[in-house]
Amino acid sequence: MSDTSPAARHRVIYSTVYTSAASVPFDADDLKDLLTQSRSANEAANVTGVLLYRQGRFVQYLEGDEATVRELVDRIGADPRHGGFRVLVDDEHDSRFFPQWTMGFVSEEAEAALMPIGFRTAFNDIDVLDEDPPAALRAFRQLSRMFRDRPGN
Repeated sequence: MSDTSPAARHRVIYSTVYTSAASVPFDADDLKDLLTQSRSANEAANVTGVLLYRQGRFVQYLEGDEATVRELVDRIGADPRHGGFRVLVDDEHDSRFFPQWTMGFVSEEAEAALMPIGFRTAFNDIDVLDEDPPAALRAFRQLSRMFRDRPGN
């Protein structure tokens, strides 16, 4: 018999934002391979999110079951392709920001074309944690609005 209590029906979505520096530069083919692998693994694990890569730096937002996302973050943090790995934000939500994105991605060129005036164009402030909400969380909320209704990448 399945549990149909309100608590069982209401599943909290856990999210995290991390930043890291690529230990070696990623070219377009490297990024394509990374996205193909990530999308497949994330779909199997019911994880959604978005990855930004600019000038050798990654910023990624992941969401899903807390244990699954934490395990994924631990694996990413141990990946030798990353250095300076740092979790910026852990949060919980009632619903996903990127429900159809097993791994959304925006190239630097596409981002510039898609971003409305007033949206961020750099990661300079992304590590600032003494604000509420932190800059990283504000950035991904902005990006979620941009991505939410676009057809998949």
